[in-house]
Amino acid sequence: HEHPAIAPCVEAIADSVTHARFVGTDASGDGVVLMRILQVLRALVLSPAGDHLSDDSICEIMLSSFRICFETRLIELLRRTAEHCLRDMCQHLFIRLPHFADDTRVLPNMKKMRTNGIENSRTKPRKSKMPLKPKITTNSDEMDEVETKELLSPVDRVRANHLATTPITPAGNIVDMQGSLNQNTPEKSDEENIDKVRKNLDPKPDIAPNSPEPVENDKITQELTAADGEQGKSPELEVTTSEKQGDAVVEPSEVCNKPEEPAEQLPQNEGDTSPELLQSPTGSVDDLSVDDTVKPQNASEVPTIKIDTEHLEEYINQQGVRFTPLQQKTPYGALCIRELFRFLVSICNPLDKQNTEAMTHTGLTLLQVALELSADAVSNFSSLLSLVKDELCRNLILLLNTERVSILAVVLQVSYLLFESQRSHLKFQLEHYILKLMEIVNSDSNRITYEARELALEAITRLWRIPGLPAELYLNYDCGLYSNNLYEELMKMLSKNVSALMGTMYSIQFISLDAIIQLIFGIEARCKGYSDYCKPSRHPASANLPSRDELKAVKANKRWLAMGTEKFNENPREGVAKLMENGLITNESGGLDAEKLAKLLRENPMMDKKAIGEYISRKENTNILNCFVRRFDFRDTRIDHALRLYLESFRLPGEAPLISLLLEKFADHWHDSNGRPFASADAAFTLAYAVIMLNVDQHNHNAKKQSNPMTAEEFKKNLKKVNGEADFDQDMLDDIYNSIKNEEIVMPAEQTGLVKENYLWKVLLKRGASPESLYLKVGNESALVDQELAERAWAPIISALCRAYDKAPDRTLQRRVAQTFLCCAAISSHYNMNSDLDTLIVSICKFTGLATGGEPDQVVLHFGGSGRCQLAARTLFKITHSYGNGIRASWKNIIDCMQTLYKTRLLPQCLTDGADFIDSAGKVSLIKETLTPKQPPQEQGIFSSLYSYIALDTRTPHPAEATTRKRATECIANCNLKQIIIESKFLEVDSLKSLVGAIVSVNSHDEDVSVFLLEILLEVAIQNRDRVTTIWSIVLAHIDGLLTTAARENQPYLLERVAVGMLRLAIRLLRSEEFANMVLPPLIPLTHLQSATMVPLSRQIAFGLFELLKTGAANIHTTEDWRVIFNLLECSGAGALVPKQQQGNTVLEETCSRVSVLDQRPISPVPEWVLVSPTGTEAPLPVAADTIVLERDLLPHDAAALVKCCESLMFLVRDVAHVTPFNFELCIHCIRTFAEAVLQ
Repeated sequence: HEHPAIAPCVEAIADSVTHARFVGTDASGDGVVLMRILQVLRALVLSPAGDHLSDDSICEIMLSSFRICFETRLIELLRRTAEHCLRDMCQHLFIRLPHFADDTRVLPNMKKMRTNGIENSRTKPRKSKMPLKPKITTNSDEMDEVETKELLSPVDRVRANHLATTPITPAGNIVDMQGSLNQNTPEKSDEENIDKVRKNLDPKPDIAPNSPEPVENDKITQELTAADGEQGKSPELEVTTSEKQGDAVVEPSEVCNKPEEPAEQLPQNEGDTSPELLQSPTGSVDDLSVDDTVKPQNASEVPTIKIDTEHLEEYINQQGVRFTPLQQKTPYGALCIRELFRFLVSICNPLDKQNTEAMTHTGLTLLQVALELSADAVSNFSSLLSLVKDELCRNLILLLNTERVSILAVVLQVSYLLFESQRSHLKFQLEHYILKLMEIVNSDSNRITYEARELALEAITRLWRIPGLPAELYLNYDCGLYSNNLYEELMKMLSKNVSALMGTMYSIQFISLDAIIQLIFGIEARCKGYSDYCKPSRHPASANLPSRDELKAVKANKRWLAMGTEKFNENPREGVAKLMENGLITNESGGLDAEKLAKLLRENPMMDKKAIGEYISRKENTNILNCFVRRFDFRDTRIDHALRLYLESFRLPGEAPLISLLLEKFADHWHDSNGRPFASADAAFTLAYAVIMLNVDQHNHNAKKQSNPMTAEEFKKNLKKVNGEADFDQDMLDDIYNSIKNEEIVMPAEQTGLVKENYLWKVLLKRGASPESLYLKVGNESALVDQELAERAWAPIISALCRAYDKAPDRTLQRRVAQTFLCCAAISSHYNMNSDLDTLIVSICKFTGLATGGEPDQVVLHFGGSGRCQLAARTLFKITHSYGNGIRASWKNIIDCMQTLYKTRLLPQCLTDGADFIDSAGKVSLIKETLTPKQPPQEQGIFSSLYSYIALDTRTPHPAEATTRKRATECIANCNLKQIIIESKFLEVDSLKSLVGAIVSVNSHDEDVSVFLLEILLEVAIQNRDRVTTIWSIVLAHIDGLLTTAARENQPYLLERVAVGMLRLAIRLLRSEEFANMVLPPLIPLTHLQSATMVPLSRQIAFGLFELLKTGAANIHTTEDWRVIFNLLECSGAGALVPKQQQGNTVLEETCSRVSVLDQRPISPVPEWVLVSPTGTEAPLPVAADTIVLERDLLPHDAAALVKCCESLMFLVRDVAHVTPFNFELCIHCIRTFAEAVLQ
């Protein structure tokens, strides 16, 4: 394919096939030929040699294929084949697009693909053809501004001169690739038809009288566009090549000016064409006109051919077909692809009534193929990007209103491909698109089907899965001053769809839930550093992404702006004051900044136009009005166009003086911006005022009723001699008059329907051309705003997940939602979102069925029989294990669940066993079974026995109940609740305080529950003994309250457990010296309790004191602390209570006035007691035995407790290190007390 003759060869093939003509026989036979043509065109484009085709040839090939595809009178198979060929060729063309360079040239003779009209065929004759009204487009490409006209094919030119002399018989048709492709089945044999056609060779395609009426479109016409007007063309190009050779070839003008024949013989797409547009490109074979001046009367007569042998450029055969030598052309590039793309966009325009649903569907399908291959390359071509920004996006958004689900599906696919790759250039188009999709999803209209809502939601979630898109939505829109809060609104919509469940889940609910779960999984993965496992973004992150503080500031300003705008719309003066109060429009000194306010009035779309007009028209706001007017760029803008822009920004007030003021400022600024084109600014003011009056005169219904609208002459007459005693340019006034007459100046608030949509789209494009259109791409840096994404949408997320968990139809979905709960907990813990984590835990507690309480048996049956409750419990306690640091207020809910589990006897044994000093195992079960004492047998009658048997509840549990309890017990055992207590030592201080506060806040009147919670509290305190000071005050206050309650309400079991717990704390904490003075004083109340002298409390105290002294005696250093120890020994061992009023410094300082009840013994002459000097230097002082007298009466005591207390005393006195000056007297007194107790 590198041979130099390849290019001319493929050009000749393309030209021959696209201009092929053949005799039609029947529908099937002609279909085969057309299918072969399609195969040739496809093979030509897809072959390596096809890369040498020119832009013109590619356009011709594509246009020929489109003709076959859109001809509804052809068989379905042929049209489908054409569509597949188009798909393959588009795929080949667009896959090469990235390798082409951007080319914005406008070639004068290159054929542009257009649907200038696919006219519906009519059987009713038409006497004349009315020219179609030119279509007004908004594309800024200069090629669109060039005047286009319909192009007659070369065969149409031949046909025009053969209409009168060689009519086509009904038996046969000429099928022309450049004309009509329809045919009918001949009534006679094929041979007869061929003979007749040979005798009357007329290429005019015709419709036989008996042919069926076409239902859809006839064909697509092609157009040539001159570059910048046709006056620059060389004279040679205006003469056909055959004239140079001396041939009598009819001029195209003669063809166009020839009288029309009856309508039934006219081609359906024939129209007036200027001679210039009929010129063939230099070196091409497009011009196939023949010698029409000599009309053959029969098949034997042929035109006379004159050939210039010196300048042999063309050859015309006997049938009148001209052959032109081909010249080397440049291989096709971006130009033809641009025209193809433009054509595809144009046939997708729903506002163009000539575009049928089939055409629209085909165009969208081919656009999908194009974007799948080269969507990323579109931004490299300015002309393609301008088409995408305006026409394509507008068509796609308009097509969202279609009722055809098949078209909607393709629209959504094309939109996804477009926004996924080019969203950085389509910021506001993407916003408009998403808002439209949300409108469809939330619509309750019967016109919108469930399938359409489902497709729209799927499109949103598909965008949602683009890596980084949720973060980009938040950055670009939620943090944009004048944009919608897209991210927050989307999350609310998704949550609303999931929360709308009443029974079974439907597709919309599943899709919405999946989008929420995907968001949570992505944030959680980045929190844990698993971002490498996430799908990477195809686009790099933008430079200089804002920090979190900057985003917070923008969000705050947006919130204040919304409040100020709402206030401004109600009362402009108060609104401005509100904006100033929040610093949005103030200068450095704190005063009003006119420039900032003018910018806000100009750019803020939420402000009411009427309120703006009223505010800036006040005399005291002249400075603001001046700043407001200067923000318009009126350079090189005609005054009526400038006035349209000006009046779009506010609504004119009703008073004439205010209108004059506003127009005066406008006229001054416009006059200065355009180099003072008039005599003075007053002339500009007069003209502007006249334009407004003309607009009222032409379009106000009341004005029309009073008088006829003024004419152009009257308009110009009214403006005579107002331009400094001179007239305005009359052509300019005509243009202004026509502009106002054809298009009314409508205030934005008064616009409706298509006018309003066009205005809003124009505003969108204008915003897209401003600095506000900067789109920040996040790429793989979504972690920058993950915390904001979670915080802003936490309530909708939790609401949706809870609803989905509650209504999940199967266990698989329940497990997935439970996993999402864990991810939410990880996110909230990572970002210290403590209140959000509490919200999550409270929600999960409701699903366990444990937080509400109830009868224990009912709770067990419900919990054990519900997999949902068990899964919720496992999830709850797993969150507690893993993310307890972030839990605050919800500790109370967790403790409530554990309390319920204790009541239902579902807790494992490790949590229902408490430490005990008496039991040999060191543990005792906290659960006390209530045993009913068995009554002795009595003599009963037969009826009494029967009644007793019936009344006695001896029912054995049902096997199903036993199974349910077993299942519930196993579930709780697997939750490892003991670890929550043990791992509390790793909690942060705030979380630890919240946990302890939750435990002590339970005010239970049940003794068993109080004991259980006390054990948990003690275990938590012991586990956190290194930092017990942070919670000591809370623990001590709770224990003191329990002790008082147990003594007052006579709860011996609770009293025993409180005493054991206090001693346990003292034993653990006395291992450190600094805790001695903190843990021993709380034991003092035990010495005042009479029950402390009786079993089992006395034994618990005695055995506990023994353990305490063994482990912590060396760390007791003060007399006060030792006094507590010895008082407890005397109380529990000897039954010597300490009176509450006797709390002096030393025990021996106070004497008892009562006579001792001990037996009186004779006094020994030898001193029995010696008071040792504390310093050891003073002489021993003999003390008489009768001087040491007990001041307390001894109550009955337990012998085992006394023995254990004696062991404790022996442990102290046998070790010299333990007898100190701080406890010597106390030790002596304790020995005497025990001696007296032994004698009792």
